[in-house]
Order: sequence, then C-alpha cells, then structure tokens
Amino acid sequence: MIAHTTTPFITIVSGATASGKSSFAVKLAQKTNAEIVNLDSVQIYKDFEIGAAKLSPEEMQAVPHHLIGVLQPQERCNVALYTQMAAKVIETITDKNKKVLFAGGSNMYITCLLQGLDELPDTDLALRAQLELMSKHELYERLQQVDSVTAALLSPNDRVRVIRALEATLISNRPASELRREHAFSKPHYYACILVLCWKRELLYKRIEQRTRLMLDSGLVEETKNLILRYGKKLPALRSLGYAQAAEYLDGRKNLQELSDSISMLTRRFAKRQMTFWRNEPQKRAWKTRPAGRDEFLQLDYSEKDNRKKSTKGFKVLTWDLQRVLSELALLEERGCSQTEVWYLDAEKIF
Repeated sequence: MIAHTTTPFITIVSGATASGKSSFAVKLAQKTNAEIVNLDSVQIYKDFEIGAAKLSPEEMQAVPHHLIGVLQPQERCNVALYTQMAAKVIETITDKNKKVLFAGGSNMYITCLLQGLDELPDTDLALRAQLELMSKHELYERLQQVDSVTAALLSPNDRVRVIRALEATLISNRPASELRREHAFSKPHYYACILVLCWKRELLYKRIEQRTRLMLDSGLVEETKNLILRYGKKLPALRSLGYAQAAEYLDGRKNLQELSDSISMLTRRFAKRQMTFWRNEPQKRAWKTRPAGRDEFLQLDYSEKDNRKKSTKGFKVLTWDLQRVLSELALLEERGCSQTEVWYLDAEKIF
C-alpha cells in the first residue's frame, strides 16, 4: 500500500502479446516484495497451458501467482466476475503487507479494474430477445446507425458486445459510447503505475513468430485436441488466438504451414490493436504518461506504414534498465500516487 492516499495502489505490467510481460513481472516482483495477479483472460482457465503461454510451475515458484487456472474450462469469465475476484486477491495480498503486481494483456480488464464497470442500464429481457433474433450483420449495421463510435471499436463478429452496446443505447436513448465517456472520469477504484513494454516492430514480430513455433513444437495441437475431447468444441476459451486456429487444423481446414502462418498473422494484428489501446486509452482516462519533457526517451515505430499518410506511428519510450525502473517506482511510492500513471518502456533495455 502507498502512503498519502486512501485509494489503493497497484502496479501493472502490460503491453503487446509476446512482449515478455510474465517474465518481466517475475523479475519485478522478486525485487519489490510483490505477488503477481494474472491479467490474461485465457490463463484464468484450468487446462489451458500452451496456447495461453502460461509460465511453467517451476517459473512460478519464485513468486506467488494468483488467478491462474482458477476457473474450470466450461465456466464463463466476464469482466464483472474478474474484477470481483481481483478485488479479493488485492485485499489478501495487502493484508500480508506485500505489494500487488498485475501482469497481462487483457486491456478491458485493466480499465474496468481501475475505473469500475461502465454504468450501462440493466438488461431488458424483451429487447434482448428481439436482438438475439437478428444476424450479426444486422446487429452491427444497426449499431453503426445509433452509435458509430462504439461500432468502430467492435468487430461485427463480437456478437455479445454488439448486442450489449445496442441494448444500452436503445434503453437509455443515448449512445453507449457517451455513457462510457461520462463514466471514464469517475473516481477510480485503484491508482496504478502501468508499465507498458514496447518493442521495435520488427523485433516484436520476430518474437511472435518464435512463440508461435514454440507453441506448435510444444504440443498446441495435441492440447487443443484433448480439450475438445474432454469438454467439447463450445468452450469460450477455444475461440481465443491459437486454439481457434488449431481447431481449424484438426477439422482439416488448414495444413500445418497454414496453421503456423495464420497464428502469427492474427497475433501480429492483435498486438497492433493492443498497442493502439495504449496509444489512446491514457488520454481518454486522463492518466498521466511518461516519457515527459524531463525524461530521456527513444522513438519506437510499432505499426505498419500507412502509404496513404506516408507516415509511421510510434511510441516515445523510456530508455531505462530494470534498476532504473525500480528506483523510479520507489520514488513514486515515497511521494505517493494521486492518479494512474502509464510508463512506456523500451523492452530491449529491460531484457
């Protein structure tokens, strides 16, 4: 716990998939007397190991880990359930006078953990029944008409969230994006220092390809086959990256090379969306960001060039090694934290 504030303080390690969040969190926890809380929506499930990129039991021995493998595969995890479980874990860790360190890339969990759930209206069962009869294309087209801002953030395939956004908009007669914007600046449940690991684009893509090969060599296809045989094909987590493509391979819709290529390609796209989140979310939430004017920083490119704009988007990142990160965290703790801060770190310097 941090002195000088009544709002609890936590540290979060985040960033793109394959950026080394789990291993960095272990290093950080060992140096700061912290326990690690999982922030990944697939690692929370039992029996999802290889495709979820869980650390091995040996790697987790050095530091206590929480919310890993705590749900049965057939259970459904949502943001509300996750934040409830996380709040209990935070209380347990702080009662032991230890620091709380979250690690993972499920960005929606991070926002809701810090700010609470969006204040959307309760479900209207009659309206929900009507929406359920519509196709995903009809639903998405309707959402574009009534709330183009939310529609732009969602995939047409994300039927659950499209329906929820439509429902909230139609019940309140106000766009769900407007309701969420009002909620964004409400009193936070926790303050956090969020450490975002940033890699040069070509290095991150290389790490993604290496991890894809490692997962396949380690038995991702066999793991997926066993999960399907044991629990059936309708498990929510089987729709996640890696598992969904392995299931297609088992159905004969992909050969091994196509499997590898599709996992790498889709993971690159996912990583880009994650980093787009970290470009936009701090400003939306009025979170403080570093590098600031006084910091030494490096400009990193992370996304594909947009030929229409003839430019490449990038991040300004702090050129700190692990020891510098530790000393800056200690300074933050000493002075007290009165708002959430996001630090963009050059991952090459960390590792």
